[in-house]
Amino acid sequence: MPAPAEQQSPQEFPDSARETGMRWITWDGVLAKVFVLLTSGVFLTGFALKVGASEALIGVLAGLPRLSQLMQPLGAYFVERWQMRKKISVWVFGPARLVWLFVVILPLLGYAGGRSHLALAVLFAVALGSGLMTGFASCSWMAWMAELIPADRRGAFFGRRTMLAGVLAAFTGYLAGKFVDYWEAGHGEDDPIGLLLVFAVALIFGLASWYTLVRCPEPPIEKRPQSQPILFGLMLREAWADGNFRRFVYAIAMLSFGVWTMGPFYSVYMIETLELPYSTMNLLGACSAGGSLLMVQLLGRLSDHFGNRPVLLTCLLGVALVPTLWLFSAGGAWWPLIIAHFVGGAVWAGVFLAQMNLVFKITPEKLKSVYIGIFYALTSAPSLISPVLGGLFLQHTGSLTLGAGPWTFTNYHVLMVVSTVIRFAAIPIFHGVKEPEAKRVVHMMRVLSHVRSLNPVLGFQHYVHVVSDVATNGKRRAGVAVKRTADRLRNRRDDDKLEGPD
Repeated sequence: MPAPAEQQSPQEFPDSARETGMRWITWDGVLAKVFVLLTSGVFLTGFALKVGASEALIGVLAGLPRLSQLMQPLGAYFVERWQMRKKISVWVFGPARLVWLFVVILPLLGYAGGRSHLALAVLFAVALGSGLMTGFASCSWMAWMAELIPADRRGAFFGRRTMLAGVLAAFTGYLAGKFVDYWEAGHGEDDPIGLLLVFAVALIFGLASWYTLVRCPEPPIEKRPQSQPILFGLMLREAWADGNFRRFVYAIAMLSFGVWTMGPFYSVYMIETLELPYSTMNLLGACSAGGSLLMVQLLGRLSDHFGNRPVLLTCLLGVALVPTLWLFSAGGAWWPLIIAHFVGGAVWAGVFLAQMNLVFKITPEKLKSVYIGIFYALTSAPSLISPVLGGLFLQHTGSLTLGAGPWTFTNYHVLMVVSTVIRFAAIPIFHGVKEPEAKRVVHMMRVLSHVRSLNPVLGFQHYVHVVSDVATNGKRRAGVAVKRTADRLRNRRDDDKLEGPD
């Protein structure tokens, strides 16, 4: 293992070291995204179906990584107790990726294809082990990033990082899908080697991502006097006493429950109902990456300028509507999924970006890692149950169909509607979350539509210019254009303070 960069004192941590660290973390995001893509989604679901997993078991399999989030408070405790961030991240993330080697070598353990209790057991054990270790280390990584990335640059930085990760993941995912289709066409659908080779490539990307963490420097930790004991229960009670933090947890927990009710089964639906090849499914994934690519840099700039709350509240509405777009595939055509994936990629980019930045912002510097750990543990807890419930529903309603002309609605479509309703329930809960200095949603929307209100054509051209400028070079004119428009509008609209809440 390469020697990690030595920790420096506050006076010895220059801006050049911070910039170097941000470059390494950008590469970490790009490589880790590919690893996650190739070990989850359609590839994981496809392999699980090959080895004999039912809908209910796929729901359990989807819940295992979410179970790992319950490890975050424990990870936060050790971050505070040992006053370590980088060391925990480095020494835990590595083994979390390396355990996928056990899936890759399944043919050496006797697995030759088709249904297999051995392969199913190994797959579940690896998913659980990798997830638990990832959950334990995630909090230390978040606390590390909160110190490494300057607060006024987080939106733009993570937006660019997400954009680059999405581009490479989409390209890699499509190539992997084409490879699996080619392999199964030549060797039969029961041959597991194609998917196992994809997992092997994922392992390489995962270990490369771990290497970037090894190379990334860490800002110094302010050492706590040894006479101050760290009590786990007291830390949890202090964090949970924050009412604004609790409301944020409730809102994202409700969203998580709704998302994961149907989330793991979109891949099953495409594989078994629409019978799409892996290349087509990953092409849809590329559409999702395209939506994220187009919007994430702009959303990052908007978060920096208007605050994370208005961006997240707006994107939550889009996330709630996404499952309804899947209903248009009930006629047997898969092209409506292009729109669903593109819109989903755009709005989820805003949710992930603004959610992470908002967690950083509304949590106090003291015990920040504890707040982060509690947040991700509690918001993930509902998603342990919802995919299992969704899987049981699908397993026991396999004959449910409702015809309406050329449309045939099945139990999958019913579950999509249920997911939509639960997602919408998260919006009024989140409405009560406050963020210091954040603008209102109506103010952000007025700024973005200001030019359009004078001339619709010019307004659309201005919007396209801003979005394309961000997509090509997010650090140039786009952020300046938004700020200039906002300042001009602020000077002309003196009645802003008289408006009601969003």
